[in-house]
Amino acid sequence: MATDDVMSKRTFFWRELLGLAGWAALLAPTSILIHEMGHFIVGYSLGFPVQLNIASVSGGPVLGSAADLAVATQASAGPAATVVLMLIAAWWLAYRPNSKWAFALAITAPLRFIVGGTYLFWVAKSWMESAMFPGKPNFDEYNAALALGLSPVWLVFIQTCCLIVYWVWVATRPRPIARIASVGSVVVGAVIGIALWMAVVGPAILSLA
Repeated sequence: MATDDVMSKRTFFWRELLGLAGWAALLAPTSILIHEMGHFIVGYSLGFPVQLNIASVSGGPVLGSAADLAVATQASAGPAATVVLMLIAAWWLAYRPNSKWAFALAITAPLRFIVGGTYLFWVAKSWMESAMFPGKPNFDEYNAALALGLSPVWLVFIQTCCLIVYWVWVATRPRPIARIASVGSVVVGAVIGIALWMAVVGPAILSLA
């Protein structure tokens, strides 16, 4: 009987891990697509010749050659779509903390915001070296901040702090298996899903458009 209990627990453990990884593999590229569709829809509605790519949108308004409000609106559209996904996942987890899809979505949807953390790292490194940050970043929050006349550093800093708080809240939701294993399986699934989307699925779908 004891052996059966052990086998049952192991089966449940691996079933949970595979379920989380599967949801992450599906939702990570879906989140990317929804993020980019936010840019595409706004750019198209503003009259720009936008084109949807595998993980980006081209042909939209650019700083210096388009109205600042147009640049800010389109640049903010992708992050806004991502925030909506995050809120949906958080709302569902608040009532059903063991939900696999909501847990996977909550972790995978905001992965793109990690770019902001990378930007802050290099800005901090330049500051500690008493040098000016030499880079010219090209990501959503940076472009939106410039177009709105805001400080990109402070905007991205606030965003990164909010992201950390959000992920900590998600990671501490009650889980039927170990939290580290749960988060790890989602990350692995997300990597697999994004790789498949970039290399196989995305190009195949866009070739039909």
